[in-house]
Amino acid sequence: MINQSLGYILLVLLLVGCAPSPPPVALPSTPFAPVPSPTRQATAALTRSATAAPTRLASATTRASATATALPSTTASPEGVETRPDTPTRTETPLPSPTQRPPSLTATSLAPTATAPPPTAVALVTEGVACARPPEDYRRVMVGRHTVSMRTLAMLDNAQALYGGRGSTRLLIQGSYAPGLDASFGTHDGGGAVDVWAVDPRDTSQLLDDIPQLVHALRQSGFAAWYRPANMLYEGMYPHIHAIALGDAELSAGARSQIEGPEGYLAGRNGLPQSDYTGPDPHGGPLLCPWITELGYGAPAVTSQPTSTSAPPTPPTTLSLACAPPPDDYRRITVEGHTLTQRTYTMLQTAQAIYGGPGNLLWVTQGSYTPSEPGSFGTHDGGGAVDISIRHPVSWEFLYNDTEQMVRALRLAGFAAWYRAPGDLGPDSAPHLHAIAIGDGELSEAATAQLTGEQGYFRGRNGLPQPEYAREDRHGGPILCPWMEALGYQDLRN
Repeated sequence: MINQSLGYILLVLLLVGCAPSPPPVALPSTPFAPVPSPTRQATAALTRSATAAPTRLASATTRASATATALPSTTASPEGVETRPDTPTRTETPLPSPTQRPPSLTATSLAPTATAPPPTAVALVTEGVACARPPEDYRRVMVGRHTVSMRTLAMLDNAQALYGGRGSTRLLIQGSYAPGLDASFGTHDGGGAVDVWAVDPRDTSQLLDDIPQLVHALRQSGFAAWYRPANMLYEGMYPHIHAIALGDAELSAGARSQIEGPEGYLAGRNGLPQSDYTGPDPHGGPLLCPWITELGYGAPAVTSQPTSTSAPPTPPTTLSLACAPPPDDYRRITVEGHTLTQRTYTMLQTAQAIYGGPGNLLWVTQGSYTPSEPGSFGTHDGGGAVDISIRHPVSWEFLYNDTEQMVRALRLAGFAAWYRAPGDLGPDSAPHLHAIAIGDGELSEAATAQLTGEQGYFRGRNGLPQPEYAREDRHGGPILCPWMEALGYQDLRN
């Protein structure tokens, strides 16, 4: 019996050992999704709705006629964004030396919060769109060592695509949400504020000639932006472009004042309320895109009375810069210590916008209403007459190669203008630009002669009545705009 039982047991064991093994249980496949590179190209090309040459800046309060195109965004703005507990930094990030690798320009996500899940990647914009509407995306990302919102980053990338030069709008000297910076006047305490290094990220060489194009690209992308030269606000300050994102929901009070305040962007000023630094906008005045005006931004109403010391209000809208008729506004203003009318100042702003080069056609060396200047032959006794520096505003080098472009821009803006080379007015005369505002109702007799006299602009001459200085116009003759013809001016060359 025992032997029979053992036999059954052995038979069962034999059958079990010969049975095929069951297949392994397949675990659900959960591979890690590849994280797209932050530098990958945007997959959808953006349609260029309004393209502006980088050398043709928009004039003061130019209302761009392009249809606003939205920049790409992955999510809508969250209801609230937690403040990231950054340690306040009292000084900007040190400028890297030429032998030191510049900070990474890659944007990375911050740790997720309950209200702002981080993006998995940030795609670079490859084709800029002038006046594109930015996304309402306030998730925070890191660009190098600096914090910005996705909205601000999208605007920076759009500006980079519009600019297309050697510099990088992602090379930040200061980001947003950085309270405690003494020299920032509170502008970086909230969102939307960035300082962009005006240097080549490859070798940190200064990009002085790219400043107008960089500023214009930032303004086309929705920023109030200004160039701050080295040591402007304090000793050791690096040259950079300061930019405030218009319409940002997280702007600090200081940043808002740089847009809307009496010394702000919309007022045609440089955004600095401190008396030691305040001044006119060196880049020609604000650019108002359709989406910006929809948010309620616009040129403030002029309420000041005519005075010799009032700040220059914003010039009127001009949709076409070349040959745009100037306003009949003869209120006197002071620009860096020189007296002009608002009409003349508006024309200078338009000329700067047309020129768009490294020089500054708002750098007045002699204004109007200065009868005590014997070397001016009476041309500056009344209104409409200005002398302009041809120096680079940062390096102070004479921009001899830009004089033709400067003169042409002044003429397209409505001036009779000439370059005065060294020695043109005597052995000690310095190089400068001399300009007379055509049609000005307060021109002196000598200035009027420089327009229509025997050696005048409309006769193809250089405007100098003295025989030893009188010459043919070296710039090719007058530009006659329709509004000039309506005033009775005509080409008087034989």
